[in-house]
Amino acid sequence: MTWKKRQYGGFWWSPWSRLGDVSHDDVPGGIGIYRIRSRQPERLAYVGEGVLRSRIGHWRRACSIPEEQASAVSDDRLEFLAFHEERLGGYEVSWTQGPADISDKRIRRGHESHLLWLYRREACRSALANCGRAHSKLNLIGSGKLAYGKTFFLPSSRPVEPCGHQPHSDRWMGFRWTQLISRRELKHASKEDLCGFRLGWMQHGPALYKALSPRLKLLKIGYKRHAQGGLLDVFRSLPGGTVAAWANVGPLIPKYHCLELCTDLVGAHFHRTGEVPGCQF
Repeated sequence: MTWKKRQYGGFWWSPWSRLGDVSHDDVPGGIGIYRIRSRQPERLAYVGEGVLRSRIGHWRRACSIPEEQASAVSDDRLEFLAFHEERLGGYEVSWTQGPADISDKRIRRGHESHLLWLYRREACRSALANCGRAHSKLNLIGSGKLAYGKTFFLPSSRPVEPCGHQPHSDRWMGFRWTQLISRRELKHASKEDLCGFRLGWMQHGPALYKALSPRLKLLKIGYKRHAQGGLLDVFRSLPGGTVAAWANVGPLIPKYHCLELCTDLVGAHFHRTGEVPGCQF
C-alpha cells in the first residue's frame, strides 16, 4: 500500500523507525508532520503535526508505560498506544518537513486531514487514534464488550469521495445538503421543509454543516449534535454575511464517525483545491 512508502501525500518521509528506539537527537528540532503505525498488523495509528522533537518525544512515552499503568495517562491517544503496544506488535514512526511549505499551522492541519483521508480511501479503515477513535475504543474495551482478539478495531464510516460539485452545491462531496441559509433566515425559519428537510426532524441530529462566505468561499466544516440550534451557534463565531447548510448523517452515528467525515471533507477539499477552509483551524 502506498501509505507506507517514503513518498506519500506529496511529501518525502524519513524511513520508518521503531518508536521506542528513536533518540532525542535522531529527530529534527523543527516543525513538521509525523505518522505512527502499528507493526503487526500494519495499520496507521496516528498522524500529527508540530515541533517534531517535542511531539515524537511525547509519543515515545507510549513505549515505556507498562500496560497496567496505561489508564493513569491523561491523553486518550497516548493511553491507547500504551495499552495496546504488545497486542499491536509495537510502533514505528516516520516524519517529514517538506518539500511543501508547512510553516503555517493551518496548512499543516490541512495536510494532516488530507493524509488521513488518503489513508481511509486506500485502506478502507481509519487511523486508530485520530478523530476521537482512541477514546471511543478505550471506553468499549473497558466495558468488556471488545476485550479479546483484534476486535478493538472499530469499523470506519465510508470515506468521502469528491464528485465534481462546488462547495455551495447541495450535492457537494456526495452528501445531500440543505439550501444555503443565513443566520437571520435560520432564526425565523418555520419547521416546514427547507430543500426537502424538515427542521423539526433535523433538530434530532447529528448533522454535518458547511459555512461559506458571501462570495461562496468555504469557511468552516464541522458537525453538531442538533442541527438547527447547533448551526445558530456556528453563525455566532463566524463573520457577518456567512451562509451555511447542513446534511443529516443519521441519529445513531457515533461522534468519532462524524469527526472522521469532517476530516474527510477538509482533506478532500484540500486535495482538490490546495486550500484550507478560511476559519477551520
